[in-house]
Amino acid sequence: MLILLLIFFTHLIYHELTLFLCIINPMANYFISRYFYPDESSANALLLDLTNKLSKEKIEVNVITSNNLSNNNVKLQKIEQLNDIKITRLRAFNSKKTKIYTRLLDYISFLINASFFVLFKIKKGDLVICLSDPPFLFVFIALICKIKNIKQINWIHDVYPEVAGVVGVKIPFSNLLKKSRNWAMNHSNKNILISKEMEDYFLKEGIKKDLMSIISNWASKEELFPLKKVDNKQYYNYANKEDFIISYSGNMGVLHDFDILLKSIDFLQKDENIKFLFFGSGNQKRKIEEFISSNNLNNIKMLPFQDRQILNMTLNIPDIHLITLKKNVSPFAFPSKIHGITAVGKPLIFIGEKSCEMFKIVQRNELGFSVENHNLDELIEVIYLLKSNNILRSKIAKNSREYFLSNFEYSLSYNKWNSEILNI
Repeated sequence: MLILLLIFFTHLIYHELTLFLCIINPMANYFISRYFYPDESSANALLLDLTNKLSKEKIEVNVITSNNLSNNNVKLQKIEQLNDIKITRLRAFNSKKTKIYTRLLDYISFLINASFFVLFKIKKGDLVICLSDPPFLFVFIALICKIKNIKQINWIHDVYPEVAGVVGVKIPFSNLLKKSRNWAMNHSNKNILISKEMEDYFLKEGIKKDLMSIISNWASKEELFPLKKVDNKQYYNYANKEDFIISYSGNMGVLHDFDILLKSIDFLQKDENIKFLFFGSGNQKRKIEEFISSNNLNNIKMLPFQDRQILNMTLNIPDIHLITLKKNVSPFAFPSKIHGITAVGKPLIFIGEKSCEMFKIVQRNELGFSVENHNLDELIEVIYLLKSNNILRSKIAKNSREYFLSNFEYSLSYNKWNSEILNI
């Protein structure tokens, strides 16, 4: 009996001591991503939203990133305090080249420095949250976390190596990399995925269901909301009152299909009131510019990424928004463009495979129209239908905003993220 009482009190003291130590030395949270503020990409804007909100709730937040920006050669300072977020920037190559071996060098340089940081700077019991850039980041980090008993969450936006193979990039030892990735996912505390289709794929790969959670990316209803033309201070910088504006806004990367879209722009040049605005950048931007030049297109303007301060106004300029995805890319990626488009309550046209999740979301919820890759005739038909039918556009706009508030509003996703971090 005495021994049992001794064991009980020893356990009680240990529990109280552990709780006390956790209070005076709370878990630190380290987000690791190759790029961060002030980088302009959508993934980094999401990371900034999340880390800002967490830090305001007195959760310790650190961001480990590179000293580079994705779209210029500025070198950023090593340590920066952004409100309550501590940013540590590691040295890394930033070649800006599209060739695979130069990009590989960029990736590896950051992976090595990030791995050393986790190995020597992060303590037992802390939490590391790895993003998908560079590819296989969380795979490199997982072994260190396992050895040091560091908690790990993987925030997966793109599925490698599969997504690279789909766009024709041959990855050496791809089967080994897949096995390593699956091992890392099954030995992490949680994997945050951004679509149901992605979860279904990983279940087939043998990832445990209880180690996966779906948290969609988001937009804020306070930042992005429907705006009438008369109230939009940016509208007449880009369009005339009689114009029917169609826009592509965001990354023009290798996963996106511009084939029939560019052909439709060429065909619609005969309609003087239809104008196209392309906001953003990416690997295919030069290809698009070359098409515009070689076909003497004057119904399209190429514009840079827009500052977040005026994003609501620029997203409200178009009458229709566009999202595209190449064949076989889904379920390995899910375009974040839909969050901003639905937030401002605009009709959208999705160009992609009939079987993919985005295609079904747009059709099922009447957010616009989905058109299969290479179906140029249907794309043109849908554009003319939306142009000619104000009542249809208004109905779709209402559906779009309502769907956003029920599925993509920031507070919904933040609450899930907060719960995952606090309960890890």
